[in-house]
Amino acid sequence: MEYLLSFPYIHYQLFCDVRIDRERQDSEHQQTLCETDRER
Repeated sequence: MEYLLSFPYIHYQLFCDVRIDRERQDSEHQQTLCETDRER
């Protein structure tokens, strides 16, 4: 699990994908949040 702490970007992307998959009805909203955060 240490590598996740070393690469929070990758960790966040994985978490983001999981949320999109678990909340398909809000997939577009979740994906928008991920894309916005990714550009920071």
